[in-house]
Amino acid sequence: LDKIFKYNEDFDVVVIIRGGGSRAELSCFDSYDLASNICQFPLPVIAGIGHERDQSVVDMVANTRVKTPTAAADFLIDRIFDFASKIDYMAENIVSQSNNIVDNCKHEIQLVLERINYLSSDLINFNNENLYKLSYRYSIESSKKITNYKSEINKNEEKFIYCCHDLIKTQNHKVTISKEKLRNSIKTIIGNQEQKIFSYQRIVNQCEPSNVLKKGFSITTNKGKPIKNINGVFDGDIIETQLYNGNLKSVVKKEN
Repeated sequence: LDKIFKYNEDFDVVVIIRGGGSRAELSCFDSYDLASNICQFPLPVIAGIGHERDQSVVDMVANTRVKTPTAAADFLIDRIFDFASKIDYMAENIVSQSNNIVDNCKHEIQLVLERINYLSSDLINFNNENLYKLSYRYSIESSKKITNYKSEINKNEEKFIYCCHDLIKTQNHKVTISKEKLRNSIKTIIGNQEQKIFSYQRIVNQCEPSNVLKKGFSITTNKGKPIKNINGVFDGDIIETQLYNGNLKSVVKKEN
């Protein structure tokens, strides 16, 4: 625990497991110093010690207690699967929300364009109508004045069109910047989550039975069922022991 504490940022959880045994063999897990360390530890501690009936002080102070070492492995696998499912859901949700944002921006731009077209048309029609009236009333007396009005209308129309183009260009630039920021944020989130998934996958691979057997452990079965205690076998039973590189068969002979 002290070694893990020095590098606690490299770990997500601590698992303390031990197979079944007598009360005396499990008494080390009733240590005050060990229990005190677990209570103050910055990482969650999972305890899977002995059989279902066994209970130690470490079981009581741990963040999570499971019945057996196998149950501890099942617990971690379930949590990793749940986490991976949440990542998939978050990724789908990000894509969906991104599409909604883009669609909304497109819709807003379309509304602005429609409103600009409407205002432009309305303004042009309004000015043309006034021009017609003025031309009719003053055609004889002031042809020069009418010419000046036409020139002014043309200038206003060009200025308005220029403003409209500038507004559209500004809005398109904002949309481009927003899309780029959103794309970078999504890449960062997905990269972080992929790194976490890789770490969890490495832990799961280390817990695979084949990797555990490589470390010197073995699995002994009787008629295909794992032997958990001596009461499960009798003299003359043929038991099979699975090692990393093969299997052994043995005949049981109990000592009196």
